[in-house]
This record gives sequence, C-alpha cells and structure tokens, in this order.
Amino acid sequence: TSLKLPSGLRSVGEAAFLNCSQLKSVELPDGLQTLERNAFGDCGSLTEFKVSPNSERFKLVDGVLFSKDGKTLIQYAIGKADTSFTIPDSVTNIQNSAFTGCTSLSTITIPKNVEHIGENTFDGCSALTNIKWNVKQLCDTCNDWSDSYWYGGWDGPEYYGYEIRTLFS
Repeated sequence: TSLKLPSGLRSVGEAAFLNCSQLKSVELPDGLQTLERNAFGDCGSLTEFKVSPNSERFKLVDGVLFSKDGKTLIQYAIGKADTSFTIPDSVTNIQNSAFTGCTSLSTITIPKNVEHIGENTFDGCSALTNIKWNVKQLCDTCNDWSDSYWYGGWDGPEYYGYEIRTLFS
C-alpha cells in the first residue's frame, strides 16, 4: 500500500500511522513542516519515503528521511532489508523513535558528531546486536544508564567507543 499525503498538510502527529503493517511507501508533500515522533513507527513493510527536492523541511539519503540540512535523522524506513546502516557524519540529532520497530538491522554505526539520541530510538529493534560509535559525551552527570533508548528491554550488544554511561544517561 502506498500513501500520498495531501499537499496542504503541515504536520503529521505523533503515532499517526503507528502499526500500519501494510504501508510500503509514503510520499510527503512539499509544505510539510513537522513529522512527530513515531509517526510511522512499527510500519514493518515501510521501505520507501518519497520527498520532492522542493520540500521545505526534508530530504532523503538512501531512502532514509532527514531534515533538509542533514543534521537530524528523522525516520529510517524500517521495512528495508538492510542489515547494517551507517548514520552520515552530518547528523547531530537522531529523532525520538527514528528506528522503532526495525527488525532487519543488526549493526548501526553512529558518528562522533551525534549530540542527541531521542527516546525509544531503537525500541523493537530485535536484530540489533552491534552499535558502533565514537560520540561526544551526551550528558553532564551519568550515574546510571536508562533503557529509554531500548524501551522493552535490551540484551547487551557489543559496544565500541566510549563507555556506555557516556551515551545513555
């Protein structure tokens, strides 16, 4: 199933299309300003976003949705069959729930420029076993790490780079 959002649409709300398991392709209108967290979460068949080069806020890189300036990774097309993904060096922010429900990725590489990883970013990423990173410290006081990035549990991938407390506060 394909979805073409109407041209006058300015915002897609939180969890608007959550669990739309048959959704394979989404075309975003040029004037869309906001795509809230988890708007396409757990859409397990979603393999493609379509964005016009005239879009005011968004662009695609290898089928992954980013802010126009490339600094924010907004949404990974979680139905893609890829088993690894390297986030581009331009990214400083990963939006909340950007990978929610992705079951094919086993390895994600996070560049050192990333300053923020949103909540529940990897929720439901059942195949994810390796996270490779070289990131800046993301918190001032890291006494305990939270599972908010892994909501629903996490069984310990291999970590590269900084100590886990540096990344998860």
